[in-house]
This record gives sequence, C-alpha cells and structure tokens, in this order.
Amino acid sequence: MDPLLLVGGILAAGASGIGLSIGARLVPLGLQAGRDLREFKHHAEAHRQRLVAQSEHSQYRLVDPPGRRRESSIVGLYEDALRRRDGSYTRLYDFQCQSLSTPTKRSTSRSATRSGACLPCRSRPAP
Repeated sequence: MDPLLLVGGILAAGASGIGLSIGARLVPLGLQAGRDLREFKHHAEAHRQRLVAQSEHSQYRLVDPPGRRRESSIVGLYEDALRRRDGSYTRLYDFQCQSLSTPTKRSTSRSATRSGACLPCRSRPAP
C-alpha cells in the first residue's frame, strides 16, 4: 500500500475517534439540559423571566421602531413656531388678505415669514 494512504487513513481514524469521544460526552449533557428546560418552564420563576424579557423587548422597540427614519429640516418647537435646521422659524398665521374676502389659513414660507407678506397676494397682513 501507498504510505500516504496509510498516514491519511490513520489521521482520519484518529479524527473520527476524537469526534466520537466528544460526542459521547456531549449527548448526555444535551439530553439533561432538555429535561431541565422542560422542568423549568413549569416554575413561577420562568414566568417572571418571560415577563421581563417581553418588557425589555417592548422597550427596545420604542427606542428603535420599525420602518425608516423620515428626513425633516424641523429641529424642534420654540413657543408656537417650528425651528428649522438652518436656524429660521416657521409659524402658522391666520389673517385676511386684502385681495381675498374670506379669511385664509396659510403656512408661510421662511422668506415670507421674514418679510411678513401674504403668500397668495404678497400684500401686508391687516393689523
């Protein structure tokens, strides 16, 4: 026989012997762990641990909710105005334009907010 074939066979037999000995030690350990888990499910401590796990999971979902993050230039609220990322503010006005006869509710743009002009007619708001 070829010496390389003999060395390969001996190494394969040794590796399979090591695997069988490790398996012979781990199989009873796995069976015992399964029995312990089945017994533990019926104890009150298991119920408490399930409640804690559910609570932690719900807290995690509040921190990082599913879905994608919306892009917005709104950083926060300052009194009754929206504060933008560039430092400007946007506010909702309720006034009557001179060219319109009914009151309108328009959200003004940042440039109109600074000038105080009405968007539809570009006239000054009535005092």
